[in-house]
Amino acid sequence: MKKIAIIVLISSLLVGVFAACNDREADSSIPEHTSLGQIIESPVILHHHMSDDDERAFLYSSGQRHRALVEIRAEQAGALANHGRIVIHEKEVANLAQHYQRMGERDPYEAARNSLMRRQALYLEAISQGFDIASEEVYAVIQINKEATPDAVNFEDFLILLDGAQMTLDEYWMSLYDIIRTDLVIYHYTNHLRRQFFTVNESQLSTQDLHLMFDNMFEEKTALLIEKYR
Repeated sequence: MKKIAIIVLISSLLVGVFAACNDREADSSIPEHTSLGQIIESPVILHHHMSDDDERAFLYSSGQRHRALVEIRAEQAGALANHGRIVIHEKEVANLAQHYQRMGERDPYEAARNSLMRRQALYLEAISQGFDIASEEVYAVIQINKEATPDAVNFEDFLILLDGAQMTLDEYWMSLYDIIRTDLVIYHYTNHLRRQFFTVNESQLSTQDLHLMFDNMFEEKTALLIEKYR
């Protein structure tokens, strides 16, 4: 096992959105990591002094937490659909807070709560604006990622996580359906906003300024959406 950092496949620590290739076109504003079929990964920094046993224990417990949160996430997805309001479960916050703590965040619980609120607010707004997706797109992402997983450089670590979750590879990826669907919806919505902003302002600003101004606008909009959907 790596002694400095390990990339593990933990659904609650998603740090990127992955979307279909046909949405990328030639838009240089879309990060290169947003390609269909890239394994959904997130960095979990393990301390240099952690022994192999400690690393295995951490990965195994991560799998256990993932399984425990599957039902909670299904309930959250239903509540979002039925009530149209942000629904945050404390177990989800606590789980994500462990990631921020390992990353050195000053207030990991607040960072975790804000991250979950941002994601849900963006999703709710995207749905309200008609940015839903077909289940076939979600299944396509699941299938390609599932097929690519055995070739991941951290596959041995991932097997420990699967053992902790008491899931097969198929069960693990299917358990991510709601998360992947949410992230794809957010991606389509965010990409729409970006393209719209660039089209209106590209003749007046440099590419660097366009990115900076969009990021600032997007942060302000997201904060307003959190207040809207609380």
